[in-house]
Amino acid sequence: MYPGPAPLAPVPRPMLLPVGLTTLAFAGLVGLASGSLVPAYYPILLALGALAWTRRATFAARLSRALSALPLGLAMVAAGYLAVIFEETLAGLLHAMTEGAGPLRMLQAAGQFIAFNLFAFTGIILSLAFWHRKLAFGRWDLFLAAGGWGLFSEGSLFALLANPVAGALLILPNMAVYAVILWPLTLICPPEAQGTVQRPLALRLVLIWLTAFALSLPPIVAVSWLRATHGDWFPACAYIAC
Repeated sequence: MYPGPAPLAPVPRPMLLPVGLTTLAFAGLVGLASGSLVPAYYPILLALGALAWTRRATFAARLSRALSALPLGLAMVAAGYLAVIFEETLAGLLHAMTEGAGPLRMLQAAGQFIAFNLFAFTGIILSLAFWHRKLAFGRWDLFLAAGGWGLFSEGSLFALLANPVAGALLILPNMAVYAVILWPLTLICPPEAQGTVQRPLALRLVLIWLTAFALSLPPIVAVSWLRATHGDWFPACAYIAC
């Protein structure tokens, strides 16, 4: 069992109010306009993340105990994948519920979203699991590193151009959601195993992003090929662009 959680919040305190307000505004405006349940994903996941943060010591202890058979590096990677599985189950269920689907379709949708995003998150999970044990992280690192990667992965610039209001409202919720998803892998890394190398914040972010990009290429190529040959294993292109 790994001793104690790392005191690294997924969303720094100064960002709590802006993230909360934009999340509720996006979910309310877009949800009402579209009649979709999918925008509720953001407040639900962030509320669950906030609940986990309030009980982080218990959460870290249980997660560490569940993964204690693994070396720390592999345990951090496994924690990242477990968080993706949980988060994508929620995403798949909300998409299926919006379709008015029954239980079997809900399970299928959850499985499809999980299958795709286990590939999609591999690069950033591996990068953070490596650099968190090398570099000295500050309180903004996780939010900016995970959030910046999330904006890139979700094509936020294109969303901003397509719908400036919704795109702008979605920036902070997207960043916060990615930070919450990737937070558990840092949580189980004890203080004595965390990195101590001091580098400027900009350099730390660049190292994390470049590593994530390089490590994302093989799984993205693989999932692109699988979508072309086994499309029913993954979400429809209307949900995640092909």
